Amino acid sequence: MSRRVELEGCRTCGYCSQVVDCPAGDPLWSREECYGCGACVPACPHEARKLVEVEREPIEIVVDGERVEVEARSVEEALRELGKEVDAPCGVGGCYACAVEVNGELRPACNTGLGEGDEIRTEGVRRDVRVVSGFQPHGVGGVGTPVELKDRPGPVEAACFAHGCNLRCPQCQNHAIAFGAASGARMTAEEAARLVVGTAREHGLDRVAISGGEPTLNPDFLVEFVRRCRELEPNVRVHVDTNGTVLTPEYVDRLVEAGMTDIGIDIKGFRPETFARIAGVDEERAAEYLDNVLRILEYLADEYLGEGLFVGVGIPYNPKLVDKEEVFALTDWLHAHVGEELQVCYLDYRPEFRRRDLPLPRYEDMVELEEYARSLGFKRVHAQKVSVRR
Repeated sequence: MSRRVELEGCRTCGYCSQVVDCPAGDPLWSREECYGCGACVPACPHEARKLVEVEREPIEIVVDGERVEVEARSVEEALRELGKEVDAPCGVGGCYACAVEVNGELRPACNTGLGEGDEIRTEGVRRDVRVVSGFQPHGVGGVGTPVELKDRPGPVEAACFAHGCNLRCPQCQNHAIAFGAASGARMTAEEAARLVVGTAREHGLDRVAISGGEPTLNPDFLVEFVRRCRELEPNVRVHVDTNGTVLTPEYVDRLVEAGMTDIGIDIKGFRPETFARIAGVDEERAAEYLDNVLRILEYLADEYLGEGLFVGVGIPYNPKLVDKEEVFALTDWLHAHVGEELQVCYLDYRPEFRRRDLPLPRYEDMVELEEYARSLGFKRVHAQKVSVRR
């Protein structure tokens, strides 16, 4: 069987046309040519798209030198049809973790269309590229930016944003980057490093940051990016902003060895059901992700915190998504298992993307969370307070 996208309740808002790198052309109007990659499904703010199975005539392609027949019309689905494992964590063509060569060109398997006679090479493919955008001076930084820098006038670091994400947060604040690849440019780690370091030099900054989306999805790219930044500017601090869900101790070690100096990790919830609701994944996957994030934080505390690596944690709060008692419990866990040298940032999740119905968190509630962390002894605490005092 093959797949294609069907519309249910499409409002022709045109959002998908702006953010999705559709192999058929325009995801809003090219439905007859749909390859079934599904890249437009998470990018629809109205959840008006779904993948369905369809029957198609088989086509002949060549995979690693072998002629085969498949019904699928996307490279990822064709490889799966042939029983090959495919790691495609973002599914929108942003991270290039699933990159293969198609007719001699490097392409993401997840959103590349397939036709009669196409040749695919999966072996020995170099994947230190991904879609990146938004090279700019940043005035606040992320949860891995020391709090004492956040309130100083002017930008604090030069930032760039890696497209694609393994989470599907319905209130995602960077949804065009997380769920689309059309607004960025594919570049090597060295090209991205040169641009972000150049931005830092232009603005007299000694910090660079990569956020997303989720920058850790492609280790080949991220480790090389960090290394290149430090080679270009040996004294620059390199900040990785991540959800932490795919990190491993070995991966962290590689990043530190390459030159990462600061890391910020957002924890989407302290209960699997909360994590699932905020991250837009099922509870089984949420439990796995949550367990991994907590283990990585313990590893960072044991091996690196206080030894030159700056570590910050972001905790989302919105009364419609998570109650304060759960946020307090997570703060307690961080104090007991990570320690007071950790920076704690409370993030006021605001109405965005599919959750425009969310209220703004109250100013007083954000202050209460901040004061609670300080009462435990955390030295660096910050709470976003963009909501209007009532």
